[in-house]
Amino acid sequence: MSYPAAVLEALRGRRAFRVRLQSPSGTREFSSIHVTVGNGVYYGGGARVAEECAIDDACLDVMSVRPQPLHRLLAIAFAVRRGRQTDLDQQIDVAAGSLFEVSTQPPLTVTLDGEPALPTPVSFRMAARALRVFVPGPSAAGPSSPPRRD
Repeated sequence: MSYPAAVLEALRGRRAFRVRLQSPSGTREFSSIHVTVGNGVYYGGGARVAEECAIDDACLDVMSVRPQPLHRLLAIAFAVRRGRQTDLDQQIDVAAGSLFEVSTQPPLTVTLDGEPALPTPVSFRMAARALRVFVPGPSAAGPSSPPRRD
């Protein structure tokens, strides 16, 4: 029960702020209580950034929660946790792209991986194929198989 209680307390203290989201496709301005920019599927202990995002799609995904009454915010929190953002088209906004600049009024502190890091405005840019990952090949013995029971 501690997780739902923490969600309720966090939602109760949310204050709306103005967001200016700039990307190569244009500029959008809106009111929000929470903005997430991610390059993977999950954030915040298992919530999905966007339903269609993937770690290897070379896109950043942005999700913004519009100001809502508390009962709707609770429903949003649980829908996002299950990855059901398309059910919330009147309550959240999503965007995808390779470059975003996020400005807020008033200026706010951006958290990176849960840690306070820097103030807005901040730019996010996707650097596709910037990280090389080495994966071990198959072992000389071949793939392991479960023991046989004869």
